[in-house]
Amino acid sequence: MKRELPIYEIDDLRFTVEVDNGLLRNIENSREVLGFSFMEDKGTHYLLYRYPDTGVQMPPSFASNVQAYTETEVPQMVKLDPEGVASKYGIEIDKLPERDLDLVGNAELFELREQGVLPTVEIHGHIFHVYLRTGYLQPKDDYTTLGIPLSKLGYDPSGTRYMFIYDTEKHTLFETDWDELTAIPKEAIPIALPFDKVLDPYYVAEKNGWIKYPDMSRSWFNEFPVRYNLVAQVLPWDETFVPDLIKENVERKKQEGKAVGERAGKVPKKQERTKIPF
Repeated sequence: MKRELPIYEIDDLRFTVEVDNGLLRNIENSREVLGFSFMEDKGTHYLLYRYPDTGVQMPPSFASNVQAYTETEVPQMVKLDPEGVASKYGIEIDKLPERDLDLVGNAELFELREQGVLPTVEIHGHIFHVYLRTGYLQPKDDYTTLGIPLSKLGYDPSGTRYMFIYDTEKHTLFETDWDELTAIPKEAIPIALPFDKVLDPYYVAEKNGWIKYPDMSRSWFNEFPVRYNLVAQVLPWDETFVPDLIKENVERKKQEGKAVGERAGKVPKKQERTKIPF
């Protein structure tokens, strides 16, 4: 089910609170993100350190080694988005701890994953099984496609999540001749998806050998709990390359029309695109 993310303001800048990804994202500039793991957790709040001239976040350990920095208090995630945190950890809102540090992954969901039950993610109303071992998100009850290949997904400008164009009818990546696209496709939507560590933290931990180390494993799953209720975010088209690409294609076609009868060298050459440029 789609949910509007809470908004938190820092220095007149508005950020969405993305509990799934553990960060704040600038609404006006999605490239700017502030990760909670790079803040200093004081228990009652976080301390955010940034370079004063650029506003770029710095790790707490850097603050003692630079001449100037800004320091901003940020509430705990359990306060910023209790509904999102409760959903992420599989507990009731009234059972949330006062501190993020005391959040613990759901033991029953962990046991399910330990028994081999794959995590799921909902994309535009359809459930997909997360199968990192094969590198695919496989649509439930649809055997006409292998699903969505993670290796072919792009990244958003901040590099903090997957980003791709989804075919709502075929339940896979949207494919077209991008050089011929002159209008927003009705059967496609832009999607943002968390990285592997959020999609299936158990597989990531198992692959890296962390499962056999109790302390490491406990810390990992308290930050990235096993989940079966992830919902992918539908993005506005203006956060993708598509609107600009359509303008380019329309203008090129106009120029090609004007160039009919003229020398072929004056016709703007169409650029071949082998990969979708996010």
